[in-house]
Amino acid sequence: MNVLPVLEAIQNILVTDPELATVMNTNLIEIGELLNQDANRSPWIGIYPGNINNVPRTLGPGNFEATPTVEIIVMVSHGRSAVECLTQLEAVKNIVTDLIKNDTTKLNNTIDILSAFREEYLRSTAERYTLHFQSVLITLDLEVDNT
Repeated sequence: MNVLPVLEAIQNILVTDPELATVMNTNLIEIGELLNQDANRSPWIGIYPGNINNVPRTLGPGNFEATPTVEIIVMVSHGRSAVECLTQLEAVKNIVTDLIKNDTTKLNNTIDILSAFREEYLRSTAERYTLHFQSVLITLDLEVDNT
């Protein structure tokens, strides 16, 4: 399974959303790039392939169902306050998850089902040069029929 069209569909949904554009520069929604460490590039969203599990189907050889995961990292920084940083993170994260949950195109017809998603606040947040960085990892569990 080629996961790149799935990642591109997610990126397209995010960069074209007018609400998300009000809280961030949508040019900072990237596929496969190194994790952002620059406070001037915040908020920032990275989209990455996760794992792909291929499960054989009962219809004979060559029939598989892929269950890929996609990871979306939302990272924000704030110059003065960890609480304000978290507030901004929640605003961006909620828009992202709402867009994914409410997508009716099946990610531009690249998947069959969004079966679940998880949000994990990353504990590796740090204060650098009096700047607060906070991030959340959103993991999407998908299903794709590879027959």
